[in-house]
Amino acid sequence: MKTVSKYSDKQISHEESIMENSIRNLSMRNRVSLNTLKNNDYYGTAKLPVLQRVEFYENKVAEIKSLKNNHKTEIQTIKQVKNSTQNVLQFRLDEVSKKMKNEIFRLSEESRRHEESQKNENQKIQNQINYISENCEGLDKLLNGRFANFY
Repeated sequence: MKTVSKYSDKQISHEESIMENSIRNLSMRNRVSLNTLKNNDYYGTAKLPVLQRVEFYENKVAEIKSLKNNHKTEIQTIKQVKNSTQNVLQFRLDEVSKKMKNEIFRLSEESRRHEESQKNENQKIQNQINYISENCEGLDKLLNGRFANFY
């Protein structure tokens, strides 16, 4: 069965010569033999004619591009989800922070009022203690003066 190709025989021979030259250049640069490069055939295309190899690799490139585009789309979707999640979390954080600040303010005001109330109560109690101690001193003097006459 003969495969129909979109390349002419001239193009094929030209492609083959370019491929051979690039393999030679690679082997010279990397000090790898030409046979080693030909034997490292990942997709098993070494026995195929050059035209079929080129078409195979064009299909592989198209497949890889398609995968790359799918991954790009997936990454964009993930980024959008990440951004929306970040926005929601930031909103909630701001909301909780505002509530906490309000609660702290309320508690500090309540604490200040309680402290003032305690100071007022302490002052009243201290005044009562002073009044009672003054009355006790007065009673002591009065009683000591009366009992002094009995002895």
